[in-house]
Amino acid sequence: MSIVQAIPDAVALGTLFALVAMGVGLVFGVIRLVNFAHGELITAGAYALFLTKGLSTGVRAVIAIGVVVALAALMEVVYRPLKNVAPATMLIATFAVSFLLQNVALVVFGAQGGNMGFLSGLNQAFRLGPFQVRWITLVGLVVGSLSLAGMALFLRRTDLGLQMRAAAADVWMAKLLGVPTRRVVRLAFLLGGLLAGVVTLALAVQRPLVTPTFG
Repeated sequence: MSIVQAIPDAVALGTLFALVAMGVGLVFGVIRLVNFAHGELITAGAYALFLTKGLSTGVRAVIAIGVVVALAALMEVVYRPLKNVAPATMLIATFAVSFLLQNVALVVFGAQGGNMGFLSGLNQAFRLGPFQVRWITLVGLVVGSLSLAGMALFLRRTDLGLQMRAAAADVWMAKLLGVPTRRVVRLAFLLGGLLAGVVTLALAVQRPLVTPTFG
């Protein structure tokens, strides 16, 4: 494969990485926590797709995103008591959650991967000028770009988005000004989970084999 031919895939993959980074950044912005278990959200969504292979595509996608968002909400509950501890302690806690979830997946599903069989037809290629582009590359680029744009609009144009930005700038001052910081933190985790769910669907097409280290 030439360097030029690799450009579309690289751009689409970069868009997915941007979604992951934004999900991590939303949480870091409000509680200064780098959630190293964020990848396990993606893994959980992938296993949800694996377990629902007999259902329709739309139902599987909704279930996968729902599982990811629910797990993100659970993480917020787990991390909540640690908000006033040393940053190193919070960091170690996220590593612990990550290793725990990986080993739970290993015990339940085993080390051998399972095929998700999700929208495999999108791996077919079509010609776009000098490029051979897979449909999933185009879909991933469009969906990823729209997700990033939608999140930017949310943060800039909505009351909740402005509250999140205020908490990210100075959480104590935001609290003094009446910003419901606990709700903002919860929302940051939920939005991060939603973005992780979108990434899960795209990666499930590109990498159909799910393992405990998928995310």
